[in-house]
Amino acid sequence: SSFPIRSSLVYIRDAQEPSVDLQVSVEDLQEIKERILGLTLKIKSHDYNPKKNSLCFFCDYKRLLCPLYK
Repeated sequence: SSFPIRSSLVYIRDAQEPSVDLQVSVEDLQEIKERILGLTLKIKSHDYNPKKNSLCFFCDYKRLLCPLYK
C-alpha cells in the first residue's frame, strides 16, 4: 500500500512562515502505529493515569468517565 511521504501543516495566523513540511518514512509510520496500539491497549485495560489540565474543558468524556472531573 502507498502512503504520503510528505505532509504539510499550514498556520494561517503566521504570515511570515505559514507552512511547515514534514517528511515521513515507513519506519516513522510504523513507530507511530505501535505507540497508538500500545496506548489503546492500556486504555482498554484501564492502565492509565488521567491528568487534569486545561484540555479537560474540551473533553467529551469528563462528565461520563473521568474520575478526576467528578
